[in-house]
Amino acid sequence: MKFKLFEEYGETISTKKSGQELEEEARNFVQWAKVGTNSFMPTSFTKNTLTAGVYTVEANQQGYYVKKILLNIDDIIELSNPTYQEIVENIVDFYGKGEHYLSHGYNHKRGILMYGRPGNGKTFIINKLVSQLVEEQNVVVLYFPKYADMFEKLIYNLREVEPDRKILVIMEDLDGLMQDSMNKSVILNLLDGIKQMNNICYLATTNYPERLEENIVNRPSRFDQKYEVTDPTAEDRKLYFEAKINEDDIKKLDLDIKKLVKDSDGFTMSHLKEFIISLVVYEWDYDKALTQLKSMGKITKESLDKSRDGSKVMNQEAFDTYCEDDCEKSSERPIRAYENKLIPESYKEFTDSGQINS
Repeated sequence: MKFKLFEEYGETISTKKSGQELEEEARNFVQWAKVGTNSFMPTSFTKNTLTAGVYTVEANQQGYYVKKILLNIDDIIELSNPTYQEIVENIVDFYGKGEHYLSHGYNHKRGILMYGRPGNGKTFIINKLVSQLVEEQNVVVLYFPKYADMFEKLIYNLREVEPDRKILVIMEDLDGLMQDSMNKSVILNLLDGIKQMNNICYLATTNYPERLEENIVNRPSRFDQKYEVTDPTAEDRKLYFEAKINEDDIKKLDLDIKKLVKDSDGFTMSHLKEFIISLVVYEWDYDKALTQLKSMGKITKESLDKSRDGSKVMNQEAFDTYCEDDCEKSSERPIRAYENKLIPESYKEFTDSGQINS
């Protein structure tokens, strides 16, 4: 498994440190921070700017901070998916348009929404574009936390220190985040309310776009571009298999890439990964692995179709009442709906309804 850390100007740095470096980092205080006019507090090492990279938002007794995480590049493979390149070009172009936005009286902000069925490669695309943007654009990438107020407090502090830094915010499972009323209020204000900021792009994902309110998916000032992430094409599947299965495995297990590509039609990226693990790591019988994966795919599709059954939809008050009384006992959980609107039967219907343009 490979990992990368990124230093300024996109240079890769080693994760190994000397004993002296580790000893210095173990010290809690190494210098003084000026507080007010005549007061000083001991503090640790400081930096004028954040290193380009990927961060999570954390909190402790001292306040809110960001924690750099290792970017797992194990699955970053060059595929032919046009959605990825279009999103990258969209974001890069956005970062270069700051003066144009401001000269016309607009906040320099962008919102992008990716949707598609679970396991279809949204996270795969995010990992790939994040790797490219960090290296080429000196971007700070922030993963949106479970509680929006943590992000709200942190982002204002970040902007005080670095007013013009390029920021990309990853908001995974947006429909889940928006179910909390406080999260919803904060997110809407960040997207196009009184708390907007400049030089910041929000990239959100959802497996269930139909669960989002129309004023989210059909309001360009919040999410300006929407992209459907579809099943991997035959070419993508071929590239993936060739990248992940070496020649020794092909000979040892008598695998045929063309057959793998044909038999995996309709698989998500998650199914492709498990297909390879079953065959190469566990050395399962080919037909057994294929049958199991196809069965899982069928279950996923049926579950999605069932979740969009209008008969299961109830309004917010009924949803809350049901959960208080029966959710702990029932295996049939209702689907939350907004404004009493029925959930469309499929992504195609959702797209055709005009709420999302792929």
